[in-house]
Amino acid sequence: MENPFYSGNYEGKRRSIDHNQYVVGDHLYQSNYGNGLNVLDIHSITQDPSGNSICEAGFFDIYPEDDENEGGGTVAFLGSWSSYANFKSGFIFVHTIERGSFVVKMTSKECAKPAVCEADSCLTSMRTANVEGRLDASQEFCGNFTQRLIDDVQVVPEFAREACAGEDVVAKVSSACACVPTIAVPELPRTTTRGPVPTVLPPRA
Repeated sequence: MENPFYSGNYEGKRRSIDHNQYVVGDHLYQSNYGNGLNVLDIHSITQDPSGNSICEAGFFDIYPEDDENEGGGTVAFLGSWSSYANFKSGFIFVHTIERGSFVVKMTSKECAKPAVCEADSCLTSMRTANVEGRLDASQEFCGNFTQRLIDDVQVVPEFAREACAGEDVVAKVSSACACVPTIAVPELPRTTTRGPVPTVLPPRA
């Protein structure tokens, strides 16, 4: 490379270790250990090098045991450490440490569309400030509910089931959860005796 420069970055949805990454066409295939396979649509980079327009087109969670952990994952060498997505058939080979290998195929490579937030009774109930601790409870529930694509109505909190009652409670709750502010994942504690070193990124061009 000649004269490289920093223009931006993309942060994943779940805590993990980024590992082997391969670009095939407009998509980046990441083997992110406990996260498994993450597929990112990167076609926007030439127009928007900040990384803000990159989106997750799909994932294959290879180690669901860590999904309940803070940040939705574990920073550890477990799960998937490599993949291969350059088959003409569209199949993706996903290699793992604990569970052998998987061959998967994406049914769609479209990223999820931005949520349309409507102030109906469902969303209002989950975001209300009039009930102490309600927003905190909704944030804790929604983070796990939407990331794991849960479709069991029994795990939905009672207040949400009542406010989002109707033909498809899970779909209503999922839509409302997409409009609940997410909880920032805290920095991991350092495991060395060395003092904290701030992360300093170069200025954007």
